[in-house]
Amino acid sequence: MRVAIIDDEPPARARLRELLSAHPEVEIVGEAGSVEQAMELCERLKPEVLFLDIELGRLDGFALLEELPGERPALVFVTAHEEFALPAFNVEAVDYLLKPVPPERLKRALKRLELMLPGREEKVQIPLDSGLLAVGAREIACVQADQNYTHVHLRDGRTFYVRRGVQAWDDLLPDPHFARLHRSLVINLDAVRSLTAESRDTGLLELEGMNQAIPLARRALQRLRQLLA
Repeated sequence: MRVAIIDDEPPARARLRELLSAHPEVEIVGEAGSVEQAMELCERLKPEVLFLDIELGRLDGFALLEELPGERPALVFVTAHEEFALPAFNVEAVDYLLKPVPPERLKRALKRLELMLPGREEKVQIPLDSGLLAVGAREIACVQADQNYTHVHLRDGRTFYVRRGVQAWDDLLPDPHFARLHRSLVINLDAVRSLTAESRDTGLLELEGMNQAIPLARRALQRLRQLLA
């Protein structure tokens, strides 16, 4: 993962560089302290990801985005200001980190980047009688428990009956795309087609690749509404 650090404060760049150095999947290709320097860096080095501060001297990080030509790198804002979170996500930032950045929070941001960068979708193995089937994690629509087995539904309509418990799937499938709604169901939030309330406490969930809606009780319905909000 080729990243660039854009921050006008050298100590902040040094701290983020130190945190990123703990992740062997990350290559820091350059640093910049102003919009002008960042423009030159992006044109010359073509980073895949920008770790971008909001305040960059006389201009800000949003000004840089307006000037970048062609396809823009993935964005992770790193700032001391909470109030810019909404504008950041309006420009499709992958994440928004507040200084000082905790190592575990940075780890989660890198996990999101791994899933979103082209060609980097995480693969999972589905154990079948004929062997292992490798699929992109986000091809899975949901996993439903059936005692010690699970039904694995793919977004293309295929279903597999697998000797692997739902807890193992919950541990395996990546955040933030998957959520365990109750003890027997893990869903891909990106695969949600519709959520219909049947009553105050129940609803029907429709997922890509599945012909039959999944009934949800009150707690699962509330949790899903919160996740989709």
